[in-house]
Amino acid sequence: MMSLWGVVFLSVGLASAGPQLRGPATENEREAQAFRDLAHALGLETRVQRTYQHGLGWEYSVWVSGFDSEEGARAVADHLAERGGRGVDVLVGGGMSERPLPEPLAELPEAGELRSRVARALGGRGGGRARLREAESLKMVFTRILPKAGVNVRHRLLRAANFRSLEVEQMTNAGPDFLAIRGPSGDWLREQDELVPVGSARMDELFERMSPEGLYASVLDLPGLLLDDVDYQGLRVVGQEIVDYRNAIRLESQGRHGKIVLLVEVGSWLPRSLGFHTDGGRTQRLFVGWRAIESNLILPGVMEVHREGQIIDRIHLDEIQLSPTLSSTDFSLPEMP
Repeated sequence: MMSLWGVVFLSVGLASAGPQLRGPATENEREAQAFRDLAHALGLETRVQRTYQHGLGWEYSVWVSGFDSEEGARAVADHLAERGGRGVDVLVGGGMSERPLPEPLAELPEAGELRSRVARALGGRGGGRARLREAESLKMVFTRILPKAGVNVRHRLLRAANFRSLEVEQMTNAGPDFLAIRGPSGDWLREQDELVPVGSARMDELFERMSPEGLYASVLDLPGLLLDDVDYQGLRVVGQEIVDYRNAIRLESQGRHGKIVLLVEVGSWLPRSLGFHTDGGRTQRLFVGWRAIESNLILPGVMEVHREGQIIDRIHLDEIQLSPTLSSTDFSLPEMP
């Protein structure tokens, strides 16, 4: 039976015994937390489930458990639906029409141990930067999307010794393709079939910004921050959530410049998101599809930056090679028509 507020009853296979409630799915974390607060006020057990939606970020829903009977779950569902103004699902034991959720952890690691696990999983203090620095050469291909600006750009970066090459291909009509070269003939930029010399300071800034060290600074610097920075050392375990049907632990810290929120996947001990809540607003970095490039160098296949719940930057790592075979011809000036 469906109530006025859209309470739906489903027969599903669940990981935990007894009926459960599933709150409405939303792309807004604040809406999910507001629903969770309503359930907490009734003394109920809750977990937030996050599912990554490609190009959109997290989708949130809240699971509520701890009921002795289906009748009790139904009464609470009616109450939450009326208070929240949106439908609530009641799920009871039965078939396997729903993917089961993992059992909640009976005991959560201490914050200090968890910070150490994350730092080790990411290659340790300075490990990723050291591995990049030690590489004799590098090739990286990545796609960057800036939705608000309508930018979709594919980059191909090469470097060997002091030589650099950055080829940029516009996947939309947002601007022209260009090629930046630092090679035997100096620093040059080709844009719209024109080849012009460029000052070294400008090229330094461009190559640094588009390097893996620049693009993934938030990842490469995180181990050191977790181990050494006073704000990150203040992170405390505040609960557990579900991320793409895996258990995750949420840590929070009130730092000098605002609140830090870190979500860590259990087992891999890799971060799934890192958020900052300041007077200027909320910024969150999402990490999806971690890849072990080489020892101590771990990078996300997809990294997104969200501000106030809206995606502003997305980087897809298409390819990365350390110490590929390159020659001076890879950094030679192109022939012009």
